[in-house]
Amino acid sequence: MKLVVGLGNPGEQYADNRHNLGFMVADELARRGKASAPREKFGASLSEATIAGKRLLLCKPLEYMNVSGQAVARVA
Repeated sequence: MKLVVGLGNPGEQYADNRHNLGFMVADELARRGKASAPREKFGASLSEATIAGKRLLLCKPLEYMNVSGQAVARVA
């Protein structure tokens, strides 16, 4: 299983911001890979998807981008 991290900032005010491109990519991978419903764990929103026969763990940290490495470390 591969860990794919989409970086961005949480909250509606950042939803369509260019700095949330990582979240948008993770959402598109989730859509294409028919991902499981997201669950919150380790300070991140996590879901599993399969794309091209590869299992992916999609991670969207629930912390602001400048401290998201802490959540990524906990997930990893």
